[in-house]
Amino acid sequence: MVRFTAYDVPLPSHVNAIPAAVAAGCVSRHSPQTFWDYRHRLMVSQGAWESNPAPEGFFLQLAADASADTSAVRGCVAREGEERGRALADAWRLSSSANITYSPAWEVNGVPVRWNDVPRAIEEALTHVRKTARAGNR
Repeated sequence: MVRFTAYDVPLPSHVNAIPAAVAAGCVSRHSPQTFWDYRHRLMVSQGAWESNPAPEGFFLQLAADASADTSAVRGCVAREGEERGRALADAWRLSSSANITYSPAWEVNGVPVRWNDVPRAIEEALTHVRKTARAGNR
């Protein structure tokens, strides 16, 4: 088995990283089928929202564009945004103490890898799984 894990850790150098991550978390919770589409839209439009003084409307428009339940996302952000924001700030402190200074961060079978190395790491893990399976069938 190969375990691939992605961690979206909002970097404190980006003013709106935590509000973006809160919105993404709410999309994931209330419209999970649209999360990856929303996340992609969020990443490619970063230049439009990263220094926006009031990015919430932009985030909701991205949610609508991804076919997320915007009323549920809006309510989630209003109810849980502050608490989720604190948890995300805590996550940054923990990840930076583990020398993760980039986002998103990726792991393959518990080993941190940079995005460009993810395909190689997955292939290596799959090769190991295949060899182990063949050895067990002998």
